[in-house]
Amino acid sequence: MRTKDNRRRVMTWWAIPLLILIGIGLVRAQTETGQLVGVVMDPNGAVIPGATVTVKSVVTGAERRTTTDQMGNYVVTNLLPAVYEVTVEAPGFAPAKRRVQVTVGSRVALDFTLEVGRPIEEVEVVAEAGTLVNTETQTIAQVIDSRKIVELPTLTRNPYALVITAGNVSPADPTGRGVGVAINGQRAAGTNVLLDGAANNDEFVAAVGQSIPLDAVQEFSVITNNFTAEYGRASAGIVNVATKSGTNEFHGTVYEFNRVSATASNSFQNNANGIEKPVFTRNQFGYSIGGPVKKDKLFFFQSTEWIRVRSSATRFVLVPTEQFIAAAAPATRAFFQRYGTLKPGLVRLATITRQDLIAAGADPCAPGSLCDRTLGPTFPLFHRVSYNRPSNSGGGDPQNTYDLVGRVDWNISERTQFYARYALERGELFKGVISDSPYQGFDTGQETTNNSILLSLTHTWSPRLITQSKLVYNRLNTLQPLAEQPSSPTLFFRTVTTRFLGTLAALPGYLPFNPGSGIPFGGPQNYAQAYQDVSYIVGPHQFRFGGSYVYIQDNRTFGAYQNPSATLGATIQQAMDNFLRGELRQFASAVDPQGKFPCRNPAQPDPTCIVTLPVGQPNFSRSNRYHEFAVYFQDSWRATRRLTFNLGMRWEYFGVQHNKDPRLDSNYYDGGGGNIFQRIRNGDVAIVPLSPIKGLWRKDWNNFAPRLGFAWDLFGDGRTSLRGGYGIGYERNFGNVTFNVIQNPPNYAVIALIAGVDVPSIPIPTDVAGPLAGTTGTKALPPVSLRNVDANIRTAFAHLWSLTVEREIVRNLVFALEYSGSKGVDLYSLENPNRAGAGNVYLGDPCQVGNPLSCNSRLRQTQYTFLNRRGNNAFSNHNALNVRVTGNNVGGSGLTFTANYTWGHTIDNLSSTFSESANNFNLGLLDPFNPRLDRGNSDFDVRHRFVISGIWDIPFARNTQGVARRILHGWTIAPIFSASTGTPFTVFDCTNAFFEVCPRMFATGPVPRTGPDNPPADPTTPGTFTYLNLAGRFDSRYVHPITGTSEFGPYPASMTGRNLFRGPGSWVLDVGLYKTTAITERFSVQFRAELYNAFNHANAFVLGSEADVSSTEAIRTQKDGRRNVQFAVKLIF
Repeated sequence: MRTKDNRRRVMTWWAIPLLILIGIGLVRAQTETGQLVGVVMDPNGAVIPGATVTVKSVVTGAERRTTTDQMGNYVVTNLLPAVYEVTVEAPGFAPAKRRVQVTVGSRVALDFTLEVGRPIEEVEVVAEAGTLVNTETQTIAQVIDSRKIVELPTLTRNPYALVITAGNVSPADPTGRGVGVAINGQRAAGTNVLLDGAANNDEFVAAVGQSIPLDAVQEFSVITNNFTAEYGRASAGIVNVATKSGTNEFHGTVYEFNRVSATASNSFQNNANGIEKPVFTRNQFGYSIGGPVKKDKLFFFQSTEWIRVRSSATRFVLVPTEQFIAAAAPATRAFFQRYGTLKPGLVRLATITRQDLIAAGADPCAPGSLCDRTLGPTFPLFHRVSYNRPSNSGGGDPQNTYDLVGRVDWNISERTQFYARYALERGELFKGVISDSPYQGFDTGQETTNNSILLSLTHTWSPRLITQSKLVYNRLNTLQPLAEQPSSPTLFFRTVTTRFLGTLAALPGYLPFNPGSGIPFGGPQNYAQAYQDVSYIVGPHQFRFGGSYVYIQDNRTFGAYQNPSATLGATIQQAMDNFLRGELRQFASAVDPQGKFPCRNPAQPDPTCIVTLPVGQPNFSRSNRYHEFAVYFQDSWRATRRLTFNLGMRWEYFGVQHNKDPRLDSNYYDGGGGNIFQRIRNGDVAIVPLSPIKGLWRKDWNNFAPRLGFAWDLFGDGRTSLRGGYGIGYERNFGNVTFNVIQNPPNYAVIALIAGVDVPSIPIPTDVAGPLAGTTGTKALPPVSLRNVDANIRTAFAHLWSLTVEREIVRNLVFALEYSGSKGVDLYSLENPNRAGAGNVYLGDPCQVGNPLSCNSRLRQTQYTFLNRRGNNAFSNHNALNVRVTGNNVGGSGLTFTANYTWGHTIDNLSSTFSESANNFNLGLLDPFNPRLDRGNSDFDVRHRFVISGIWDIPFARNTQGVARRILHGWTIAPIFSASTGTPFTVFDCTNAFFEVCPRMFATGPVPRTGPDNPPADPTTPGTFTYLNLAGRFDSRYVHPITGTSEFGPYPASMTGRNLFRGPGSWVLDVGLYKTTAITERFSVQFRAELYNAFNHANAFVLGSEADVSSTEAIRTQKDGRRNVQFAVKLIF
């Protein structure tokens, strides 16, 4: 036995330094653990030094020991989330014993007063369900414990769906990044998602990486402000999920959740359009099991879940009529002949004439235009058709998916604990889920294979020194291939989603409703992490320090403009004219430039810009690498028994993207000059080895983040605290944006042309090469667009501050008043400074003043067209007041609940990097050189939001016996109710947007900012309502005196503000009703009925892509919503 113990000891001492050497740690990997702190006193309030404190896990038997210092303080760190039994012993005093729940990332205060007489033992668990007043840190957080996770209704059984139950979050973020919500007024991309304390982010899109079964989640925390120095990669918030571990008893579940269309209601839109309820079936089934391999030593846990969804939905679209196509030029007819075969099974619902649009105040033809001369009032323009597509009709996206988690925990010794966790996610989304079209051959799906491995070792060197080491490896792989059609142009009316009379318009091609998106897409992202965390206690100070090394290898394929974007017009009227002419306003296509750059002098091409036909498509794949580091130091100083200061500093470095072959990396670098306009004009494209800085952008080493806070136990009884703090958090520049530099020559070129600016005209093409189509000979490479990361870009960050008063009203009922603020600085922006006309306006290039066809020179006049720049021109300000009430089995009533009311106001000038909102008609900022022009309400600004979630174990039959008990006892109700005011939107005026930029509406006087609660129905489109009628309230005459367009300022004061208007509010109630019946002492069965949108309420939303007074005077809303019912049975043991 001694030999085995020695061998085990040697292995332990070998493993710890090895992990330390592999990488210095970051609390991204340690934050799944919590801490216990406290003071031990005698009956007179004097401290007791040298008392022994034993902390024992109730479920695994693992023990940790420490002793109190000269001030009677004790600290026990790196405790996994669980219930612990804490025993305190001191000579001359009777022992005291209490139970406490340690939650993920928490710091729990547990003081003891030892008596001389009888031992003290409390059975009730302190801090159960997170109902403890925080007297230790400045952090504002909410814990979703294991019971809430499994009992609160979640439509897809996704644990992240419960983040909305927290305060100071906005579900209105339009991007889907992070966990789908904006936290503390910062973009969703600024949220760091953790799994067992380690990063769980898809760093390409800044969203959740690995999905896991809900029954595998122990608990998670949502930190909305003032996280301490252990946390990084976050300017918004932290969502920290901890998985379950095995225990000394076998426990588990077997379950089936079923949702079918027969029990659901039809959607509001289907009813309005006379469409029958679609059919869907969702089955979500699985198991979880955990227990001991060796009692008190070795434990296992494993959970697997399968999802099977069969579902379809009816898509309503407008397609050009045969007459409209026949009236068009040969190029248009040829395009439709090649790609415009409609799917079989389409249902023709109606025919839309020009008169129908005129009657709605949306005449598509400008007076005297080709459209006006060709198409009479009764001319049939569009067929309104419907078709079924694989889609979420109430059961989720059609799919076959499974997730699993396996975990092993090993108490190697009293001083050393180890665990390993593996997670796998595999799924298939059916064709038509990612892209669907009314035309044949364009429906696409998705395949996903994600893996995550984590190893964690915690060692107690002494009662004062504890370390935790981790290794993590994530491999995320999502693939979105093309369908039956090969690469082909997609025809769009405009660069934004286009609707007529509230119905989407579709033209042939991939992703017809998503201008700017691209497929194929995917590839494996490999993410390796090494961490070390050290906790050292000296008197009243608990020092915590560590660092990390992260290596990312992102092997990505992204077919940006592999399917060319062919846009008919800047306005609807221009698009209709060009449809008839067979011409485009804009064309963008990816080609292989064969190592060449566009011609500096198009009139005299030279060999450096001549390509040989046929011109193929470029390599759409890259292998990008990143090396990233972070270190931090945190001092939790208990200055007095009642006052704790948390003083920390963090430093982070986010790596500069670089390809395996640096010659494939190229960027645009500004040149010399006295102002930004001259520097852009004098700049050029270079591959990284030949660039002035030898990298895509400069390294930013200045990312220091102080974290300062205090927590004051006002009356010394642990029931009232005043907490506050200040910190800085940094947002990582996610890869989807920076990857786009792939589109730069000489290895890749996007021919991006505007008719009348870059070339005289652009016929509608059928070949992906557009103007470079051909099989023999040579051609000059025309001007191309660029994707540019500013060479001097800095890491975006936010100032964060908060002040909280928290009070325990009665036992297990806590009230909190939380003020939060943030200020985003150097936030990532997107803009095109190289617009047509910029050279005339900013550098005085000569032209025929007032003529757009003459005054269209760019800052970089030759070779390059669009210069889509990623910079630091965005900012934000946020202030919020949140009232939170949390109760756990209050008064023995069986009721556990959390209620949050948030008043907040978020101001920014750009709410997402890619301007993802369908209501943004421009690429990022309206004026790249005047960022404050767009200062206004954020896209996700929600002024008032209330959410309450609860679990009530109905107590009325708790004392019954026999049959009555089996029938009446064990009932639970679990509701989630949320209500919020509406989100803001902008009204644009594209009347004189000759090229690419639409200003906002110019008002003639005061305008209404909101519509009525019950707006009148729009007679032209079922299920659509006239929310605002702006007829006579705007003036579209503004043009810049030089360019003759409305694309440049300074704009008159009558231009309405960004997001000045506000849409209708919304509310929803989800309810779960459960009956749990004991079969034996060990086994029970639970029957569940879950109602989502229980009152079948239809919420209204603004059709933001229509909000352009150049095409309509009415702002419309649509309503939609349905009730879903889900039944389940679960065996619990």
